[in-house]
Amino acid sequence: SLDGKIATRTGHSNWITGPAARDWAHKNLRARVDAILVGANTVRSDDPALTNRSGTGGELLRVVVVGEGALPKKAQLLRDGGPTLVALPRERRVPGTAETLVCGSRDARSVSLPRLMRHLHDRGVRRLLVEGGGQILGAFFDRKLVDQVAVFTAPVVIGGEEARLAVAGRGLARVPQVPQMRHTKTRRLGPDTLTEGLLA
Repeated sequence: SLDGKIATRTGHSNWITGPAARDWAHKNLRARVDAILVGANTVRSDDPALTNRSGTGGELLRVVVVGEGALPKKAQLLRDGGPTLVALPRERRVPGTAETLVCGSRDARSVSLPRLMRHLHDRGVRRLLVEGGGQILGAFFDRKLVDQVAVFTAPVVIGGEEARLAVAGRGLARVPQVPQMRHTKTRRLGPDTLTEGLLA
């Protein structure tokens, strides 16, 4: 949304942007990456398939980062037989057919994103699309693991302190610390706006 939200205070998010934005994302993002990553909250709230429906490109490795909570037993990406990797902070059983990877951080309650990124690189992943939600995006920004950004903005204001932020995490203390985007491009996709750029 215009005020940086990806869901309402109740967690409802379908659909903020329109069909043109979703179609562009499939053809120009999902079709050009090796893997797509989300956090466990996105799986719990949206039950996404995380597939490439563009008609071009290959099958995506779907990566889910899980902290303390469990994934729903009936989540479609755990049941559909597609390639799925669940990253966990410690050994635990995951329902369905997904592969698991234990790569805990020092506190043993969260996944070490640098360790996960090394694992993905070692298995041939060169372009990773981190699709959400806000907590996982914030964690990637906090650890300086983002080098390219594509932001879809719908002409709506959701409001509310409890609404979910597009990018959460710890954030930065001062504006001069904020990384600047370069080679920025903006385009209209139906009623929505896409802003793309590289992080300095």
